[in-house]
Amino acid sequence: MADLSRRVALAALAAAPLARPGLLRAQSSSVPIRIGLLSDVAGPYRHVGGPGSRVTAEMAVADFGGSVLGRPLEVMQGDDQNKADVAGALAREWIDNKGVDVLADGAASSAGLAIQQVALEKKRLFLMSTPTSTAFIGKQCSPYGFQFAADTYALAKGVGDVLSLGQDVCQGLVLTNSFYFDATPETRAWSERYIAKMNAPPNEYNAGMYAAVSHWLKAVKAAGTLDADAVAAQMRAIPLNDFYNKGVKIMDNGCVPHTMHLWQVKAPAQSQHKWDLFENLATVPSPEAFPPAGLFGCPLVKA
Repeated sequence: MADLSRRVALAALAAAPLARPGLLRAQSSSVPIRIGLLSDVAGPYRHVGGPGSRVTAEMAVADFGGSVLGRPLEVMQGDDQNKADVAGALAREWIDNKGVDVLADGAASSAGLAIQQVALEKKRLFLMSTPTSTAFIGKQCSPYGFQFAADTYALAKGVGDVLSLGQDVCQGLVLTNSFYFDATPETRAWSERYIAKMNAPPNEYNAGMYAAVSHWLKAVKAAGTLDADAVAAQMRAIPLNDFYNKGVKIMDNGCVPHTMHLWQVKAPAQSQHKWDLFENLATVPSPEAFPPAGLFGCPLVKA
């Protein structure tokens, strides 16, 4: 009789997990997928990415429906202080102990390179929206690193300079960037949502954060998994399409070669409204403004 009772008890224990598959699935699906932005929150790059990029990351999540793979999405942001040691330690802590599934932003290139190294070790994707060094797409490139900011090869000066220095000082200045909030009906409609939250127009780094998160979410959905290799493959396979990128193909070195625009800063008398800053002089289609994938020695690029 004792043996019979023991067998019944063991059978019940063995069957317990099978009896509650719905509960187990529910517990798994309730754990959020976390997007971790490592940013300059209060320092000199605050107005380049910073809080504004958290806003655009959250806009991308909302536009995607707030979930992927049956799990809710959560955006986190931490201050990496533009310091390599702080950025690397925070990235490692987030992955090891906070359940962060993808890293983003990066702030200064020195901090971004530290994050890229941790992402490589931990097999997490890193979506760069502010670091512009060509090192990220050169000898220090990573299969998990994607540079959504225009790199220094393609970039001259950004819209943030004009806003901070004043239009009267900058009138006549010629510059290039990948995004201008007043360029098209699509960019204006998107930017109005941002302005409603931040009381200032978005720059190309804020737009790059939106593009990065949106594209990553599409790749996760297509891959059906968070596995870094599978998602990275989908990010390279799927063309980038959003409110300012049309059919942009990510290069083997992780470079996102946006269409680039040449602008001239308007004189104040030419402006139709407060933030009517630029007149378009020329457009350089993707990927013509960016360096060839193998130029800076990325080992991922096949000879």
